Amino acid sequence: MESLKPPRCLNLNSSNMSEEWKIWKQSFETYMVASGGNEKSDLVKIAILLHVLGEETMRIYDTLDITEDEKKVYATVMTKINNYFVPQVNTSVETYKFNCRVQGQSETFDSFVTDLKRMSALCDFGNARDRLIKDKIVQGVCDQNLKRKLLAEANLTLASAVEMGRAAEQTQQQLETMERQSLSVETIQKNIPNNEQYARKSTGSSWQGNKVQQPSTSKAYQKKGSTSTPVRGCGKCGLKHEWEQCPAFGKTCRKCKALNHFARMCKSKLVYEVNTDSEDDGDCFMGSIQVEKTVNSIDYNKNDWYQIVELTDCDKRVKFKLDTGAQVNVLPMSQLKQMKVDPEFMVSFTDLRFLWFTDSVH
Repeated sequence: MESLKPPRCLNLNSSNMSEEWKIWKQSFETYMVASGGNEKSDLVKIAILLHVLGEETMRIYDTLDITEDEKKVYATVMTKINNYFVPQVNTSVETYKFNCRVQGQSETFDSFVTDLKRMSALCDFGNARDRLIKDKIVQGVCDQNLKRKLLAEANLTLASAVEMGRAAEQTQQQLETMERQSLSVETIQKNIPNNEQYARKSTGSSWQGNKVQQPSTSKAYQKKGSTSTPVRGCGKCGLKHEWEQCPAFGKTCRKCKALNHFARMCKSKLVYEVNTDSEDDGDCFMGSIQVEKTVNSIDYNKNDWYQIVELTDCDKRVKFKLDTGAQVNVLPMSQLKQMKVDPEFMVSFTDLRFLWFTDSVH
């Protein structure tokens, strides 16, 4: 063990020389045992001690009150140096420091317990040492949940308190790791486009009038082998159109706020939302019903539902086919004239704004 590296020189600039000396002395004694230095004569051991301490400490050694005969005894030399660096301990002061010790916010539980044990060695607690350390852990730990658990234990010991503290710290670290991983997953998911956006980007689809080209993977509007067959009575928009050309695709229902269908075809229960607005004008959804045998792509059927509407101001009864899925029904001026109704008698201006199903305002 001749090649074993000795301890570093004693650091005389330490703010706590007593603690610095204790640590250095323990390291030196370990080195002497490992290197076989303890088997040497006292003169050799003293020479090794002074050499490893360093030149600055040797100057202090020369000022010590020690006789020439005492300089030849290794145990005496070690005691003289120890008394110089470790003054008489004031147990009252050390006990006060111990009682004021609490765990720091960033301090680990093991570091807190280790420091309590070190401080208690200077307090002369005797047989009460473990109990006082345990009580100080309960009082000084910063984790309030752990503190409640420790106080709830009827027969708490130092060993069980340390075990519970380590377990609580490990659990908290695992929870923080899981939360960070969860946040990372949410961030990744936010950066991934949804199916509708991805489909529109990948296929280059765009709205053209009342038609839209949609991705080939859409199951709600596609039927294999029938892409050119017209759809009668589409359950999403209520109109007749080609497959993959439903005008309701991508639109938000004004009734249930879901995608890909109009409010008039919505199967959810109607919920009225009341909003306070100081303005008198409002928005209405405008359909495209016309009084013809073919009503804007809706097949005429004699069994279709009609309603007799009485125009009381001009004493006329007219059979109308009303759009029950819209808030406002539109009648062309030409039809009004064919009914021989004076427009000036029936028509008045309004501040209402009508929204087409393409969200354009009329």
